[in-house]
Amino acid sequence: MRSIAQSPALALLILLLGCRADAPPEAASTPATPTTPQVSEAAVTDPFGYYMLDETDGLPPWAKTIDHLLLSNIDDQGEKKVPLWGWIRLREEAGGTDYRLVEPRIEGLRFTFRTEAVAGVSYAFEGEFQQAGEMPALAPQGVVLQGTLRRLSGTDPASEIQARFLYSPGD
Repeated sequence: MRSIAQSPALALLILLLGCRADAPPEAASTPATPTTPQVSEAAVTDPFGYYMLDETDGLPPWAKTIDHLLLSNIDDQGEKKVPLWGWIRLREEAGGTDYRLVEPRIEGLRFTFRTEAVAGVSYAFEGEFQQAGEMPALAPQGVVLQGTLRRLSGTDPASEIQARFLYSPGD
């Protein structure tokens, strides 16, 4: 006579036949709770790229001097992920000055920043991305970021606009 350990097929048969009993009453009377995966709030996960002001509605003279807003989470050598950084760059005819972002922050779709002051002038922004995800992978068309852009003189707002930014992933 063979033992159960010597016959895997016999052991499997006994296991299958032994498991045909009804479930215990406690388990049968407990309703199953469906598990719903937690859906995270929509978020911008990679903002890398160049953002240009949409000029279709016209811009005040100070805003027309802005060439682009750069957002990056890659170091200057393009090698590794780093905390979000960037700048507002003025057009060459306006001096080509870079206003480095200070404390840029993305929380979900909400985006805020201020810049360092250059000759007493700085910028601040509060707004929202219009879609979530990785901007370079999506390369979205149309307005992708909008909100209030302020030009500051010292710490006082000198002017503000409801800014609408278009996007380019760059090269």
